[in-house]
Amino acid sequence: MQINIKVEGIESALKKFDPQIVQRAAVRALNRAADSTKSNAIKTIRDKYNIKRNILADRMKVNKANKNKLISELVVTGKRLGLFLYGAREIKKGVSVEVIKGQRKLLKGAFIKPWRSGEKERWVFFRKKLGTSHQRRYKGKMRNVFRVGRVPREVLFGPSVPQLFGSRKVIEVILKYTTTYVKERFNHELEYELNRK
Repeated sequence: MQINIKVEGIESALKKFDPQIVQRAAVRALNRAADSTKSNAIKTIRDKYNIKRNILADRMKVNKANKNKLISELVVTGKRLGLFLYGAREIKKGVSVEVIKGQRKLLKGAFIKPWRSGEKERWVFFRKKLGTSHQRRYKGKMRNVFRVGRVPREVLFGPSVPQLFGSRKVIEVILKYTTTYVKERFNHELEYELNRK
């Protein structure tokens, strides 16, 4: 998923002022807008979802504008995140998780373990009891299920970063912020360039 950031009205500015001045102003505005949009996106997501900042930042990349490409991009990538990353805690009855802030839920019978012995990264699992009718589905077709020793387990996932980013309430805030910021920043940068002489 990505957001393309453009300067609205740049065509009229190119006709009215020296194109080189307009390009310099636009490039600076677009690149600052992309960096600021990334920071705003992380904050907006974390206001709603219980996820660490570095996990979001590592999955967001800014593609900078230049004089030959007057557009900057914020690209968001990544597969679904293990449910452990959403504040998972193991308790007597199972595992509690908090994907949305303030909405902690109990997964009865779940447990937390490394994927393999000796690994530091931890995951949330259910122990799967597979009867005869499920054996065919288990062998390559049952989603998220694999065998560790003699025990089939189902690993549990939460939303991916693109899913968090693209949720309606989050994307609306981000787009509104970006549109306002890039317009104001371009006007500021253009004024600066025009007054440099």
